[in-house]
Amino acid sequence: MSKEAKLIVILIGIAVFQITWHWLLTLPNGVSETCLRIYLQQNEHSRKGVAGILDMVLPAAVLGMLMGLMTPSWKVGKLMFTAFIGDICLTSLMVAYARIIGKSTAWWWAANKSDANLLMAGNFGMNFVVLIICALGMRESRRT
Repeated sequence: MSKEAKLIVILIGIAVFQITWHWLLTLPNGVSETCLRIYLQQNEHSRKGVAGILDMVLPAAVLGMLMGLMTPSWKVGKLMFTAFIGDICLTSLMVAYARIIGKSTAWWWAANKSDANLLMAGNFGMNFVVLIICALGMRESRRT
């Protein structure tokens, strides 16, 4: 199997895990309700919370590190393009998260379409930076 195919399988695995995790949060039992409360916590002053780390930063870091480990011989341009495609996939999962959790429950989801576009663009940029830093870092650690 080629490295590209392996990365696609990894990305699909991350997406399935993330969607399943969000679905499990909506189950009507004590554990799920407690996890959902923790997931939905936010700081009143900064408006930041746990959800952004679990939904965006952690999957991007995992994908970036695996990309770096698997592709030490790739040119930087090919790595950047692959990170760009992976970032599109990870960022687009936000729509699924909001639908699974419920747009009214997900405090981080935008109230209107223009705010949603800004939210997606901001998360796209953040994910791309995390992906590239993790990929290049793991790539360099593998070369030495």
